[in-house]
Amino acid sequence: MNELENYLQLFARFLANSNDAPIEIIMNNGNSFHWWVIKEEGVITGVKVDNLGDKPFLSLHVFNLVINFLYKDVNKTRQFGNALNFKLGEGLASDSIEGYIGSMVYGYEIGDWVFRRIIPIKYILQNSGICNFQHGDGLLSLVPNYIINKI
Repeated sequence: MNELENYLQLFARFLANSNDAPIEIIMNNGNSFHWWVIKEEGVITGVKVDNLGDKPFLSLHVFNLVINFLYKDVNKTRQFGNALNFKLGEGLASDSIEGYIGSMVYGYEIGDWVFRRIIPIKYILQNSGICNFQHGDGLLSLVPNYIINKI
């Protein structure tokens, strides 16, 4: 198994080991949100979160795409991006995680307003143990495999 496959497998295992009850995540600002695994015919298809209004579903594809996107960077790190008050390519960089997800998964184009999804994505990935982020620097990073494999 290569390094990327290891990250993807660890995240899939994290979701599979999550119970069906909502899981609370307390954010750096003290607010919290809940998430839970969604399955179709016994297969995990993604998660639902209670902090995305009428668009609560985040597919497994979104998480796998973010992990791949981080892995392809030489430093295994990317900017979050800021879809709040910015359009894709006009304040929201297309090579940020938020911009990449917006264009690759949801079909947004340069100049479009992008629905903000980074908050639950970064916290769920961090809780899985494969990613870290520092709130002040706006960066999400993969934890090195050699550290993960020691746990």
